[in-house]
Amino acid sequence: MSQSTCPNCQHLLRSDARFCPRCGATRAASTAPGQPDLLNKARQTAAQISSSAAPVVAGVAAKSWQTTRREMGRLARILTLGGRAAYTELSNLQPALEGFVVSPPNPTWSPPTREPAAYPFLVALLAIWFLLLLPPLAGLLVWLGLLVALLALAWYGARRPFFSRLSFRDLRQRMRRRPQPVAELTFHVQRHSPAGASPVMVTMLGYDPQGALAANTFVRVYGIFSADGATLRAWKVLTIDGSGRLAGALTAPRLMPLVVALFLPLLVILPVLLSRLLS
Repeated sequence: MSQSTCPNCQHLLRSDARFCPRCGATRAASTAPGQPDLLNKARQTAAQISSSAAPVVAGVAAKSWQTTRREMGRLARILTLGGRAAYTELSNLQPALEGFVVSPPNPTWSPPTREPAAYPFLVALLAIWFLLLLPPLAGLLVWLGLLVALLALAWYGARRPFFSRLSFRDLRQRMRRRPQPVAELTFHVQRHSPAGASPVMVTMLGYDPQGALAANTFVRVYGIFSADGATLRAWKVLTIDGSGRLAGALTAPRLMPLVVALFLPLLVILPVLLSRLLS
């Protein structure tokens, strides 16, 4: 058995002795030559792993942040641009078509019109109140989800399907079994720009038959195009004279896109949801 000496009194000690039997001095733990320091090795390994993993963690964090910023930017565009599109549709609508009337307007009488978009609107007016059956916070979250969805559709310019008050008049007449025809006016407009484009067929339903519209008149038409862009359902036609001033107007019941109309039930129920949440 190997022996060593006490560092205090030089007494011979056994290799496994922890203290000196003569002076009581504690023997310092020694490390055999060539034996690795496990603690230092573990620290070095952890440092190497940390240094090698740091760029990966930083890259993942940066990519996650970029994704979050991109999604937040998209949400901000939906809220701002979608709200602006809905506001423009209600208060600052731009003409859908400008040009010259190239054919004499053809007044006639049409059977009662059916606009299917009016029925989902009526259903939404009733169904929105089912949010009150949910807990207050859940109801408000669902309300916010519906609002973002409508703003996204408004941002993308969804104007079809649409309806007018003619739908409600027709529904009332059908309930009374007294359907009545609707005044219809059809004419073609040659676009002011781009030059050479094909004329657009414009139709007005429920217009005032007392109004007049002549051929070769420059007009600004407010309405909604069909899916193929070849026809236009109009609700207001402004005639412009040679000096650029308003010369006359021909109107029909306002066309309302379903997406924009659905904001109404959301706004109606919002005070109720907030009062439930705060009570």
